[in-house]
Amino acid sequence: VVGNQPIQITGNLTMEGKKRKALALLYPVEEPSKLTARDMFEYLYYMVGLGAADSFELLCDEMGWSMSRSLPPPEDGQQGAGELQDSEEYVLTEYDIRSAFIEHVASAEESVQFEVAAQRVYEELYGFGAADILIMDRSLDGVSGGCGGSTGPEGAAEASRSFDTIYVMYHGRTVRMKFLSFGSEKALEQTVRKLTRNDARSTLCRKNPYLVCSLADNSRVVATRPPYSPSWTFYVRRFSSSRTRDIESLITDNGNHRAIGILKMLTMSEQNFVISGNQGGGKTTLLKCLVQYIDPRYTLRVAENNFELNLNNIYPERNVHTLQERESFSVYSSITAFKKMDSDVVILGEINEPKLAGAFVQLVQNGGRMAVSTLHHNSTEKLIAYMRNALVSEFGISDVETAERQVVDSINFDVHMVRDKEGHHYIERITEIVPSGRDAEGMRTNYECHDVLLFDKINRCYVVTDMISEYARERIRATCGGRKVIEFCAFLRREAGRAA
Repeated sequence: VVGNQPIQITGNLTMEGKKRKALALLYPVEEPSKLTARDMFEYLYYMVGLGAADSFELLCDEMGWSMSRSLPPPEDGQQGAGELQDSEEYVLTEYDIRSAFIEHVASAEESVQFEVAAQRVYEELYGFGAADILIMDRSLDGVSGGCGGSTGPEGAAEASRSFDTIYVMYHGRTVRMKFLSFGSEKALEQTVRKLTRNDARSTLCRKNPYLVCSLADNSRVVATRPPYSPSWTFYVRRFSSSRTRDIESLITDNGNHRAIGILKMLTMSEQNFVISGNQGGGKTTLLKCLVQYIDPRYTLRVAENNFELNLNNIYPERNVHTLQERESFSVYSSITAFKKMDSDVVILGEINEPKLAGAFVQLVQNGGRMAVSTLHHNSTEKLIAYMRNALVSEFGISDVETAERQVVDSINFDVHMVRDKEGHHYIERITEIVPSGRDAEGMRTNYECHDVLLFDKINRCYVVTDMISEYARERIRATCGGRKVIEFCAFLRREAGRAA
């Protein structure tokens, strides 16, 4: 079928000859005007990446789509790849795809044509439509569809419809694939339904219009449908489960050895800490990376809403037991169960509700060597207030002062990560929470916050700004020995204030 019209191939041809003729009709590479931008993109994708798991990244490198620099606009006024619009949106347009195709494809490659044809059949029958190869690509952090666009009558507009919107998260940047479309609301609906059929705890329906589940590769899927949202939408967030990044490749700015040195010591000395920051800031990635510095003799117990950390795949030789929220069995239930599971280190995937915040504090107080979690807060003071209020509201602690003291006794450090508008990830600060202190007027308080490390945004480097407290030194001495305390304090003094 070519252009929705069935074509019969006749003549005195062998089966191989008929296949070549069919592929030439489906993908007339020598006549680009007969190809859609989607045809060209998929051809380039398989030509460059040969179906590799990270083909999108290979394609961007080959075509020069850096998504980080502004290119001069083409003569016809269309926007080029990687150019930032007034709305600060990165886009790949039909112009970008056609220009790359004309420049890089001189003649048809039968093997590539066959791969594209097979892929198109699969994605229409069994896969995820126009977004299929993007959802399967491991060089992308996430893919979303149906977000934005008009939902008015069919003839309302030349404006983009909801089924025309497909976005990818690439190297921390949200990029709109403006040349791609599902073609119809029905096709978008079918894609959303396929995404939610695997491991779904319930069915996406009018009575249950919001669903969180996982794909077979543990990617997280969030889906919504009318009437809860104006259109069918999906968000696929990929969590790489097969390997973890080296910490040097994750923290890359000048002076990164300072941030890395402090993080290693926090982990090896069994400090209780949280990794805070905005969504997509790299909290989960950093947490997975830091697990390698935990004593390998310790047992690790992990509680998550969905399997995202996948520590048993990254560290198969470690004693790791992960529990996932399931129907009536909540993350709170997992935390309670860990008290009876020989738990040395407890990792909470994310504190996203007051009950979990209070449970985290109580877990630290009930024993165990170390506890780590991630959450979304912009300042350490707000973090402490949230945890304190959680103890008051969820666990019946009537005295606010007592609740606050429990929080500051339970959390030693706050590692705050940021992803800026350019998609750059960095640690904005590492803050120590010191029990008992004084405010600006000299009055006693339950805690003080000391920024041990800050990111200098002007010089784009990490700077050591303060020493750790005696409380933290005692923790290091108890777990790593007195010599490590001397070496670490000498490291902080040596690096204090240095920008290079």
